[in-house]
Amino acid sequence: MERGDLSPRELQGQIECTVRARQALREAGAAEVALERNRRELVALQWRLAHALGRAHARRAA
Repeated sequence: MERGDLSPRELQGQIECTVRARQALREAGAAEVALERNRRELVALQWRLAHALGRAHARRAA
């Protein structure tokens, strides 16, 4: 793992937290801009998780 990279478990925790924040935004009737910001954060975290899992799998296969 490179310095600054989070483990898949840490990223999953961040995703769960961001999903809870999204649910709270929706319940509060948040503006579209806030929901879009949250959506983009989720996408970025999911992308990072996918790549972290790929790296972990590649290390195990090597």
